[in-house]
Amino acid sequence: MTAERSMTTEIGGVGQLRRETNRRLTCEREDADRALSKRLARGEQRVDEKLHKSRSDIDAKIVAAGDAAHDQLEELPEELPEALNGAVLSAENPRDPIPEPGFEPGPTAEQETIERVEEAHSRARSNAQAAVQQLSEQAELALESERRRVDELTQRDREQRKRDFLEALVSERHATDDALQEERTRVDFVTRNRDDVLAMLSHDLRNYLSAIGLKAELLAETPPDNLVLSQSLADQIIKSCKLMERWAIDLLDIASMDSGTLAVDSRPHDPADVITASLEAYLSMANRKTVTLIATGVPQVRPNILGDQPRLVQVLNNLLDNALKFVGPHGTVTLGFEVVGGFVRFFVTDTGPGIPEAEQGLVFERYWHTERTRSGGSGLGLYISKRIVEAHGGQISVASEVGKGCTFVFTVPVAEASLGVRP
Repeated sequence: MTAERSMTTEIGGVGQLRRETNRRLTCEREDADRALSKRLARGEQRVDEKLHKSRSDIDAKIVAAGDAAHDQLEELPEELPEALNGAVLSAENPRDPIPEPGFEPGPTAEQETIERVEEAHSRARSNAQAAVQQLSEQAELALESERRRVDELTQRDREQRKRDFLEALVSERHATDDALQEERTRVDFVTRNRDDVLAMLSHDLRNYLSAIGLKAELLAETPPDNLVLSQSLADQIIKSCKLMERWAIDLLDIASMDSGTLAVDSRPHDPADVITASLEAYLSMANRKTVTLIATGVPQVRPNILGDQPRLVQVLNNLLDNALKFVGPHGTVTLGFEVVGGFVRFFVTDTGPGIPEAEQGLVFERYWHTERTRSGGSGLGLYISKRIVEAHGGQISVASEVGKGCTFVFTVPVAEASLGVRP
């Protein structure tokens, strides 16, 4: 019942996965658009600040030029220049012959001289004012021309920046769309595989349940003295139950991983204990298939590993189960480990048909199957193994050559307290 509920949950989650993927892809695209819009706004703000500074500098120059012209105008003397004063004195004391006694000059000549001097002084001031005014106008015209030139350059710079940002926006959006499309294609591929696997599991589960029921009925009808047939039927029932139990455990592990609740209880352990536990679990299966299963490369002096021993045994069991599935009669499966730096490197090597290079990057995908493995498994074992190893801070990989078998390798960190060797 647990397996049926788990698979029902998985099947019902297909639509939810697609909706979540579309929602996530939409959010990522909106985030990219907002980020690019902010970059464009920051660029325009910098251009505006540059333009404001340039205009402020020009305005300051115009004010300074006006102040300088005003100061020059203020510096003009209010009193008559010495030359004009001399002319006045000459007019007041002409070098004419000394007049006869009793003669007084008429007021008209003196007044005319003073008026001419004042008129000359006024013309000088007017000419100076005109020169200063002309200088101020020329400076203002020059600065206004400079302001227009800066405005034009700034506008062109802003337009160029805007074009650059728009081009970058379009380019990044295309890149984002390509990445999102690639992710969607991958998710669709995984979803289709999951649909196929769940349909297969549902079909096989019904078949196994029917077979168990029929064999149980046959076992009940078997005469007590026919021990060989009774033992055979019991073994077949046990095998079917263990297979369905494993499917249920895989589906529960996937549910835990998706919800972020996969438990990993890391403690110091002897790596040889992991090898021993897996060897004992699969030795009888290997013997039934006439496959040689051996442990090698176990150092006599070794450090502890830091990990969850039942989970690590689960990883090694998945690799052994996968190897025994493909190795034919009289084949060999070898498992062991070695110490490499701060890690212990576990390996499982088989003499099976191997994995094509094009498929080696897919074997750890969720619900992945090759055409020759469409039955007899959930397609979750290697994916779950990868997640467990990564949760320990290690890595898992495969190396294979068609016709020459393959080797799966995963690493687990060494416990700090046992970095030194121990017997």
